[in-house]
Amino acid sequence: MAARVLIDTNIFLEVLLEQERWKMCEDLLREYRGVSSLTDFALHSIGVTLLGLQKAALFQRFLNDVLARNELLTLEPDEFPQLLAIHEHHRLGFDDAYQLAAAEHFGLEFFTIDRHFQGIQSPIKITVLE
Repeated sequence: MAARVLIDTNIFLEVLLEQERWKMCEDLLREYRGVSSLTDFALHSIGVTLLGLQKAALFQRFLNDVLARNELLTLEPDEFPQLLAIHEHHRLGFDDAYQLAAAEHFGLEFFTIDRHFQGIQSPIKITVLE
């Protein structure tokens, strides 16, 4: 079985909205089915996006599918100083800093399609899909 991983928000949205790289992202989700995680922040961001696009039924299907197969991770308030340190050191926005802080805190490899993460040095492995 593969090691546990954290999947970034954009990978889920790429598949849900059938964007340009949706097939590659879908393949990744299939490969790590049962050993992947997402953050509460990612879940909320996906909800905001899909409901904003009037896709409530798609969000419900996402919830039914993804929450049954993925661990939901939350950063506790005492972990926010690390999030702020990541923000300042790597010049990442809150969303990206939250994702990286969660991956580091839980010791998970992090998968994303966000180029902001290219070249970032971290104690965990960051994989930016091309």
